[in-house]
Amino acid sequence: MGELREWELLERIGRQVPAVGDDCAVLSFAGTNLLLTTDLMHQASDFPPGTTPYTMGWRAVAASLSDIAAMGGRPLGVVLAGSAPDWDQLFPELLIGAREA
Repeated sequence: MGELREWELLERIGRQVPAVGDDCAVLSFAGTNLLLTTDLMHQASDFPPGTTPYTMGWRAVAASLSDIAAMGGRPLGVVLAGSAPDWDQLFPELLIGAREA
């Protein structure tokens, strides 16, 4: 993240948008609270060499599900986004791992 560390960034965001926390953002909606989370995972820094696309997909979804569980929530759905030079080759196995998480 360059010179600005993750915790410093979260602190700055939290001063501007109080509903944003480390694990999830909490949004009041229709009389209840919705938890929203996202995690950016980079192939070079988050997955050791040799990590299979299946494991990448599984870990990406598991990280977000873990954040929701840490806040006492129940997941309703998952949005998966990715980019890689060989995305068309990675995606089928990655999607299986994500679905099985």
